[in-house]
Amino acid sequence: MTIEEREQLALLPVDSTVDLDIYRSYVLRIVHSHTGENATLLPTNNMHNLWSSVNALPTVLEEKLGESKMSISITQWKSLTVLQRFTLLKLTRPGHENKNFPKAMKEFGLG
Repeated sequence: MTIEEREQLALLPVDSTVDLDIYRSYVLRIVHSHTGENATLLPTNNMHNLWSSVNALPTVLEEKLGESKMSISITQWKSLTVLQRFTLLKLTRPGHENKNFPKAMKEFGLG
């Protein structure tokens, strides 16, 4: 994404359902304009509990950590923001380049 697109995403409100629809549409347009492909939406209904729960590492994350030969303690998991936990879980999904998971781990000061 361009700097301008990132800034716009950071400034868009997300306080209502309408705001979220506008935000989602903008993200979808950005992804399509840069890749020529439609973005795959992450099903939030079942994933939400994974990134909002801080009492245990999600199984999918533990599997990805094992593949990457990395680790996160429960204390580190608890210290992450919701957005950081969401990001790590998003990067465990099939189709994501493996190179981005270690980069996110490093950016978040993890393992």
